[in-house]
Amino acid sequence: MKRFVAGLVSLVIVSGAAFAKTWTNHIGVGLGVPVESVEPKDSDKIVQAGIVFDATYIGVHSNGFTVKAGFDSGAVGSDDVKIQGDDMNTATFVAFNLGAGYSFVRTDKVLFGTTAMFTGAFNMYEEKTEHGGKNYTDSVVVGAFGIGADVYGVYNIGNHFGFYANLGLRYIFDGVVQAEVAGNKADSDVKGNVLVLPSLGVIWHF
Repeated sequence: MKRFVAGLVSLVIVSGAAFAKTWTNHIGVGLGVPVESVEPKDSDKIVQAGIVFDATYIGVHSNGFTVKAGFDSGAVGSDDVKIQGDDMNTATFVAFNLGAGYSFVRTDKVLFGTTAMFTGAFNMYEEKTEHGGKNYTDSVVVGAFGIGADVYGVYNIGNHFGFYANLGLRYIFDGVVQAEVAGNKADSDVKGNVLVLPSLGVIWHF
């Protein structure tokens, strides 16, 4: 039993060391400027743009295979959503990104590659209103799902830190726009359009 436990511990240690040597991990934080255009089936096109906090992970195998994930959260604005009654209406923006691809350049200073990506992006417009003497929270939620690609680059300035830049492009293949006004709800499917996700920040690699 002791030999088995000792062998298992040795296997875990060796496997961990091999994994550490095989993969390079990069974690970055920065800012992004999403620009999104969605086309509901039952209403006019909605164009949104804003600024968000961007968090990204890039894992690179020694053979170049790369996995990539990201999270974005911030605010966007649109002239096409009139729920707040202002010229520029603001919404909370949240997006999740996941994909895999290949890093063509892998040196001590530079990392460059591209990944195929899937994204789910959600925007919520909300305003407290009064209708017929009753208080309501009117809202419009725009949800979109897209596929596309990221092109990314990392420039290292030390053993563990550097800068990253990323440009993401998605074709929106599905989604929904949900509106609620004075307690009345209506939905409209999204039939397409695009999402552009550029970002820039600092990155830690280990």
